[in-house]
Amino acid sequence: MKPSDFELFAVLNPSQALKMYKNANKLICVYNRRDILDSGSILNEVMQFLNIPKVITISIHSKAQYKTENLREIEESFTILKGLNSEVDYAKELKCPNFIVGLSGGVISWRQANNMRTHTYVVYVDGSLDRMTSKTLTKLFSDIGYKIEVLSDKFRSSSYLYM
Repeated sequence: MKPSDFELFAVLNPSQALKMYKNANKLICVYNRRDILDSGSILNEVMQFLNIPKVITISIHSKAQYKTENLREIEESFTILKGLNSEVDYAKELKCPNFIVGLSGGVISWRQANNMRTHTYVVYVDGSLDRMTSKTLTKLFSDIGYKIEVLSDKFRSSSYLYM
């Protein structure tokens, strides 16, 4: 999948944080904000596209937000991939006390309330998403049917250090 394979279909909010791209048989929604307070209004804008057989959500978060008693899991890789209703065996099930918020959480809740399944993935990264930490995400995209050459979206670099 190359950016040229998709055309910009819609910019659905004034801040341009939500953009939709389409080609002949796929629609991709890219929401580039971390502020979960906007999620409800954004969900209202994309709801018309959610009543389809297959919806996949992918969220990217800091590894600092991932909760586990297995510290080795956190230390051994740049990224941790978890899923719900996963289509790939290497995305182990996301378990409590971890939870999904924001637009992905809203999509999952809406589809579940309407008896529809959602394939959900959460990628926890150490620092910002770069060429090294995006390998897991690139593999995931490929394995669920979205062949991508290079992950090149502009991600904000942010520190997860709080004092």
